[in-house]
Amino acid sequence: VKAGDAYPNSMLGDIVIEEKSTDQFVSGFVGYANNILISSGYSQSLVDGVKKEILDCSKEEITLNSIHNKLKKLTEDYHAIYELIKPLIKKYIKSVAKGEEVDSKKTHTKLTLNEKVQKVLRENSFSSEIFNSVASIVCKNQKENNAKLLVYRNLVSKYGQDKGLKFYRYVKPLL
Repeated sequence: VKAGDAYPNSMLGDIVIEEKSTDQFVSGFVGYANNILISSGYSQSLVDGVKKEILDCSKEEITLNSIHNKLKKLTEDYHAIYELIKPLIKKYIKSVAKGEEVDSKKTHTKLTLNEKVQKVLRENSFSSEIFNSVASIVCKNQKENNAKLLVYRNLVSKYGQDKGLKFYRYVKPLL
């Protein structure tokens, strides 16, 4: 099986694509990753590493960008692996977005922290790569006791003192 190929139902096992919760997604993904990546010739140790990275992503908001970046750190063949797992992740994100649309109509479009951060940075003309990355950092650290300090340190670490401080000043009021 290669990236972009259609997958026969027998390879998907018991996976339900229109899953609504992260737990269901993760359990479905584990079977999907094993079937597709092993049948594509990847080693079990690499498949286990990919599953670990996806599990780490599932603890925060799952975005294609965050998964792509984690795979990039894991292996040089990250792009091929990403293309293999991307269809399920996209369908999951779309499925969750549909569920959020229904919820947001009930709650009068209350924005999540991720959406607020992205909106603030988008309004200030930052690239999508920047606002996705910064939003990911903010969401990942928002529940910690020292969230502001952690966000600041991570932004400065990733973007340097000047840019990191600039981004931090935009997102600090949201924390």
